[in-house]
Amino acid sequence: DVETLIKETDYNGFPVVVSRDSERLIGFAQRRELILAIKNARQRQEGIVSNSILYILYFTEEPPELPANSPHPLKLRRVLNLSPFTVTDHTPMETVVDIFRKLGLRQCLVTRSGRLLGIITKKDVLRHMAQMANQDPESIMF
Repeated sequence: DVETLIKETDYNGFPVVVSRDSERLIGFAQRRELILAIKNARQRQEGIVSNSILYILYFTEEPPELPANSPHPLKLRRVLNLSPFTVTDHTPMETVVDIFRKLGLRQCLVTRSGRLLGIITKKDVLRHMAQMANQDPESIMF
């Protein structure tokens, strides 16, 4: 459930995959855009009220086929970045650091053959740089 994930974490965004089984990356959704889209849906869409549970969120052009008694689907494709910055699991850390510096990234997704393996955050990169220089991660600036 996206709303639970938003309430229980402080992540700035979330990778979106086809399914937990395939883990094939579709894109990346920013936390603030998801919150705003859900809030707007509650205000505008018929059948979604302040206490509705939004179980059916989708990022495709067409809504999934649902039983008649299902919660209303909420289309979130417009908040999805379909081409988030990614690196492969074989990308050297030196290259990753350089990419973060030059592009000012906050996070970068790690993939192998299109499958999501994880996320590298700016904090991860700073920690790595500090370890390499035997410094406190808080003292390193981009």
